Amino acid sequence: MLKSGNFKRKRMGKNTIILPEEKFESFIDGNSSTRRFRNAAEIIPTGLRLSKDEENQIKVLWNAIQDGVNSGIVKDFNPKNHLKMMKDIKKTNV
Repeated sequence: MLKSGNFKRKRMGKNTIILPEEKFESFIDGNSSTRRFRNAAEIIPTGLRLSKDEENQIKVLWNAIQDGVNSGIVKDFNPKNHLKMMKDIKKTNV
């Protein structure tokens, strides 16, 4: 049995058994009793999908940051003129 983060995992062929720690059991019980999820088997994949989505958003953000870093430094930048231009663009797009 492997312990990883907040869950213990046991591999059995292609299936994985997840045994949540106590602090997550009440969360699972509460969500399955509110009928948002029927059981823990539905909660775990939802959490994994959310985690994957968050990782993808982080990658997009890091790529955007790197693009900005790679774009170089603007010469003769006037922040007041730039702000005015951005506000004018916003007014025309509303």
